[in-house]
Amino acid sequence: MTDDLWEQHGLQVRGALAVAGDTAVAAGASAAALHRLDMLGDPPLRPIIARPIEIGANAKRSATTFARVARLPESHLIRLNGWAATDLARTVIDVARRQGERCAVVAGDAALRSGLDSTDLDRVLADCSRAPGIRIAREALTLCDARSESPLESITRLVLIRGGVPEPQLQTVIGRYRADFCWPRPRLILEADGRLKYLGGIDLIREKEREDWLRHQGYTVLRTDWPEVFNRPMSLCRRLMQSLAASAA
Repeated sequence: MTDDLWEQHGLQVRGALAVAGDTAVAAGASAAALHRLDMLGDPPLRPIIARPIEIGANAKRSATTFARVARLPESHLIRLNGWAATDLARTVIDVARRQGERCAVVAGDAALRSGLDSTDLDRVLADCSRAPGIRIAREALTLCDARSESPLESITRLVLIRGGVPEPQLQTVIGRYRADFCWPRPRLILEADGRLKYLGGIDLIREKEREDWLRHQGYTVLRTDWPEVFNRPMSLCRRLMQSLAASAA
């Protein structure tokens, strides 16, 4: 997580927990901020604080927090540098239940990269089997993959799945380089360039050398970015399908 807004939200969450009492924990996207997970979009306007439903608390919005009540088994809770929060598996599931497929895949990929065990995810999904949105969460989380190394790669992979593009290999090693997405037989590569426009000087030269070398090995190299993936996803899928068809001809 590198976005300043999410860093600021993490500070707000800690401040809210400091005055919320012993039964309060950070939940949902606010717990994700404490876990420092990659997230899609802006953080909540207010920290999300949950309390156990057993104590009879009420969910309410205040000027500083949004309070939830939920079933919070001890096995779903953790302390992060002293701050109470839902654990990694419960956090990802709550994000997936409430924020939809794209957010679920970005957060889920990040959690798997950080070491979340899929068996823990399955255990908490079973514990939350009656929670609203759990079917949507379960389906979305089956699409998560630790090999996607950034939110852009996560969303690109989801676009390819939903667009019916043949499944690529992820993080394929070719010589001394790695390709984000690779179709080996037609020798097609797709790079998700979330940071390319920020490169300059020696970094830009190295990226050009890398692409030139891959092309010299017979690979077609395509690129995509946030505007295309978010605003023109089917355009990306069409480009890939055309390139795949041309390579097979």
